Amino acid sequence: MTKVVVAFKDTVIPTEPDPDLVDTLEKLLADARAGTLRELAYAVVRDDKMVATGWEGASGDLMAYLAQGIMTLNHRFAKGMLGDDE
Repeated sequence: MTKVVVAFKDTVIPTEPDPDLVDTLEKLLADARAGTLRELAYAVVRDDKMVATGWEGASGDLMAYLAQGIMTLNHRFAKGMLGDDE
């Protein structure tokens, strides 16, 4: 039996890379290579539902800014989960 996967508009086929994710990572990588990205915090979910978190570059004076960014992301994510994207 052949399995057929149909992609609807604005969806990603589970076995294919997410183009928006790839685009974001490429932009961040370009900034890091240019030396303009100084701090990074991340949370990732792999296809096997394993979660990883971490940060890079957090030190000195910029660490407070990274913490601020993490807290802002937490707030925005919680609002988005509740359906209040504004």
